[in-house]
Amino acid sequence: MSGQSLSEGLEELVLTGLCWHPELASAIAMQVSTELFTTRHYRTIARAAMEHLGRFGQPPRKLLPIILETELEKAEFGEDIAEQLTRMEQDADELQPEFIMARLDHFVQTNQIRLALSIANEHVRRSDPEKALQALHAIDYGRQMSPGLWLHEDQHSLSFLDKPEEAEFRLGIKALDERGVRPARKELLTIIAPKKRGKSMCLVGIGREAAYLDHHAVLHITLEMSAEQTAKRYVQAIGAYADSDMNLSMSLFRRDAENGYLGVDFTTITPKVLSRESRRRITQKLHDVTRGQRKLLIKEWATGQLSTAQLNMYLDYLKRAHNFVPDLVIIDYATLMAMNSNQIRTETGRIFRDLRGIAVVTAAQSNRASENSRIVGAHHVAEDWSILGTVDCAISICRTPEEKDKRLARLYVAAARNVPDQYMVQITQSFETCQFAVDSIYMNRVAIRDLDRLMANEGEDC
Repeated sequence: MSGQSLSEGLEELVLTGLCWHPELASAIAMQVSTELFTTRHYRTIARAAMEHLGRFGQPPRKLLPIILETELEKAEFGEDIAEQLTRMEQDADELQPEFIMARLDHFVQTNQIRLALSIANEHVRRSDPEKALQALHAIDYGRQMSPGLWLHEDQHSLSFLDKPEEAEFRLGIKALDERGVRPARKELLTIIAPKKRGKSMCLVGIGREAAYLDHHAVLHITLEMSAEQTAKRYVQAIGAYADSDMNLSMSLFRRDAENGYLGVDFTTITPKVLSRESRRRITQKLHDVTRGQRKLLIKEWATGQLSTAQLNMYLDYLKRAHNFVPDLVIIDYATLMAMNSNQIRTETGRIFRDLRGIAVVTAAQSNRASENSRIVGAHHVAEDWSILGTVDCAISICRTPEEKDKRLARLYVAAARNVPDQYMVQITQSFETCQFAVDSIYMNRVAIRDLDRLMANEGEDC
């Protein structure tokens, strides 16, 4: 290896370990991709070694000349391959596995950055800065791989016992929160409903709960409304403000400690008004709630313009430039993100798969068949019903015209990965003050019977 730089010498050691050393080969193959090698003949040898290792479970060693017979005959780089095979065979017996493993992370980091810079430079040359940024953001920084979780190491295998019984986030809908249906880190929760059922308002309620009641850092991305409209809804949700003077009929559940749910009561309220004249009072309310802390950030993107790569870049930017790392990301909503219009079904599923891994709450629109359905289920998801197999939790909003008139709705837990699912809760609502769920109850037989009776009084069973 005389005459080589330190990085070149390390690269050759890694390649030799991959091709010759029984213990090193698998560890290297798990952390190094062929694209990280700097020359064509290195990449050709590495690819052949990985294919052989995957098929036979052993590095190819002296079989390499046979495996690469066709490539050795190529005039443009066959001689380079032959020389490299000879050097590796000569050096194989002197390999120091501990040294190579200690420097492997450095090799991966360095060459990932080199590769990303090369790709980014090519996109810049083609006047495509967006793809150049995507290439730079794709750098994984080569973290050292962990073997996994050993069951006998109780400090790790029993770590779930150290977590609080309650999840980190809440929906703010008691009947669901107490049953464990809520957002969680590295999980994706989706609200499903037809148009005009309050999906965006529900997301605002979740963001308010997380940021100002549970004190988490929340990023709310809006792809449908402006940032100003979204901010208005948050202000309304925080203070229960209405747009104008009005009297509202409110539905409230009646219950007691012994018998639980007893029925529905109706009352009239006069909410506070959101106006310029009340700006001082609203400002004081926001100050009291936020305490001047940066807990909620609203970011507007045009419909169809935000890709998952751009989202990752934006999160990285917030961390580096503003020291803001959101605990919860709300996307209103994911099916409005950038996708290939000719492959909407497959693209929708891809986006939802890409969003898993961070705590995300989003929404999806159901199809026309769900408009008057008593239960909005998996078969009602527009474009790609397979997202129900991707998300960790899916909640659908069900509401008939009669329920709307009485400010009632039902939430159906269509899917939940970690807790029981396929049941309903009933909620009372006040859209005029941006309160998606004022009160909630689990729909047992008594509640279902009363709802049917309540709707029957209108002359039509729901």
